[in-house]
Amino acid sequence: MADRTESIGSTIRTGAVVVVITLLIWIVADQWVTTEEEFSITILPNSAHSDRYVAFSEPPYHRTINIKVRGRRSRIETFRSRYESPEGEVIRIPIDDLRPASIDPQGLPTAKDVLRQVPDLRQVGIIVDADPPMLNVRIDRFVEVADIPVRFDYGEVRVRDKPATRKVTARLPEFAAKDERFQADRHAVVHASSLIENQTPGSSFDFVGDVTLEHPIDLPSDAVQLTPDKIRVRGQVETLETTKNKGPITVKWSIPDSVQRKYAVIAESGEFVGLHIDVRGPKDRVAQLDASKIRAFVEILAADIDSAERGDIIVRDVVFLLPPEFCDCSLLETSEPRQVRFRLVPRGVAAGTIDDTDGVGP
Repeated sequence: MADRTESIGSTIRTGAVVVVITLLIWIVADQWVTTEEEFSITILPNSAHSDRYVAFSEPPYHRTINIKVRGRRSRIETFRSRYESPEGEVIRIPIDDLRPASIDPQGLPTAKDVLRQVPDLRQVGIIVDADPPMLNVRIDRFVEVADIPVRFDYGEVRVRDKPATRKVTARLPEFAAKDERFQADRHAVVHASSLIENQTPGSSFDFVGDVTLEHPIDLPSDAVQLTPDKIRVRGQVETLETTKNKGPITVKWSIPDSVQRKYAVIAESGEFVGLHIDVRGPKDRVAQLDASKIRAFVEILAADIDSAERGDIIVRDVVFLLPPEFCDCSLLETSEPRQVRFRLVPRGVAAGTIDDTDGVGP
């Protein structure tokens, strides 16, 4: 009986071993099976050379793309576990050796050119498909732009300051340096309002502020290097400034006698009666400024007679002037230009004409 029991136990153990070995063989064989898998990865083009700029032609500068790969299951799973989005690592791909530098964007085939630069992916197998199939990138050179003015933004505080320098040099991509908008108004800024916000009039300050390049083109954060990138500033707070909206202000006509004798003005609408405008300056001075002292007028020119004879509608900006004694105040440059539409009509021809210069309106 004991021999029979021992024989049964041995058979069971042998069967179990066979099952385990079979499972192991199946698992190993499965890992060597060739398969196709689809998943997404996040890539970031970059440069292998310090003097080259490489990035997508527009944000976002990290892109998630979908790929289909054919290869051994084990290698695909290893790659996938490391790089699959959204939790996977960002794959940095040097591509500046694929094409020569240019200030213009370039299109690169995703699978054929870009992804072939990833060694880990080449070891996985064959890239069957990629979406999007093309990627627009910039491969450009860096240039230096010297003598860029620095603006110091103190917010609501007027100061006498003495910065260590008022100019910086920027290292940035050539396409950005040649942009017409940058050429027309290139400047950097030190945002200093938070650094002196608790200062009182008459107090001194001494701080080191970060310099930021104000550029009209969206660039990656590491695409611009400034020298210096920090500026020490010393100075003294003079007064606190404020911005107030002043009004209502009545717009008047400014008409030459030669025009006024023959023509009357008909405005297209009365929407410019009672305008408001933003005024900035020392708090006490802005508080003293009476809106009725602000001049607002539309200038009519002798040359407008030609338009009158054709019956044209004339469009002209409203001009605002502060009283001379408020030269320490200013109208905000951000105030939108106001325009008025009007016609010149021979006197007595049309009813409802304006025979004086008191205000804009029909």
